[in-house]
Amino acid sequence: MIKVIGGLAVVAVCISAIGAALMGGAVVYARTMTAPDEEIAGFLRELESCPPEPCLMGIQPSVTTTDEVDALFRRNVWVEQFFYTRGMAVGSGMIRWTWSGAQPGFIDARIDGTMWIEDGRVLWIEIPTRVRMGEMWFIYPPERGAAFTTSAAPPRLIYWGLSVDNILQLRLIVTCPSRVGQLWNTTVLFRVGALESALMNANTPLRAFSPRLRCPYL
Repeated sequence: MIKVIGGLAVVAVCISAIGAALMGGAVVYARTMTAPDEEIAGFLRELESCPPEPCLMGIQPSVTTTDEVDALFRRNVWVEQFFYTRGMAVGSGMIRWTWSGAQPGFIDARIDGTMWIEDGRVLWIEIPTRVRMGEMWFIYPPERGAAFTTSAAPPRLIYWGLSVDNILQLRLIVTCPSRVGQLWNTTVLFRVGALESALMNANTPLRAFSPRLRCPYL
């Protein structure tokens, strides 16, 4: 079942990612955030509608084949066009699609949806959203902890979190140096499917994250 958990845990990631000195500002900012609406909640309930695997847009990672994606997307009113780019390995590649305008309002139609294919089946599916990180944290904070990875060129902080009974991955990217407000205001991507490697050991409580997990050169 999808759990709704109190939002005060949002303070912990600010302490971890940016530093304890910013805690006061994080609390004030967090209290101004609005919760995701019922449209998002209904969309997320779909995750549990295709047991035993979660599904998104009718697609079950590790189960749905490329031929099935083709059939599903041809009749999905959210999808305008979709394209398949073959990968290096046999049976691998990426499917991208544009949005028709009939999709829920919280989806960011300016950005293509994506899914990765391995061995002829969907490995993961990712949906761009207009939902800010702070909004998601109020209703669906990560349950196993979170992970931060960085890149040096360009300097970026990449946040990964697990939510909604540990089946929804949240991803966002901010440039460095970063501030609390930027982190909370950045929109997240919803991902379902194979677990991102950064999250495989993300069992650490958020409050235990080291402040050293920060942007390169910050």
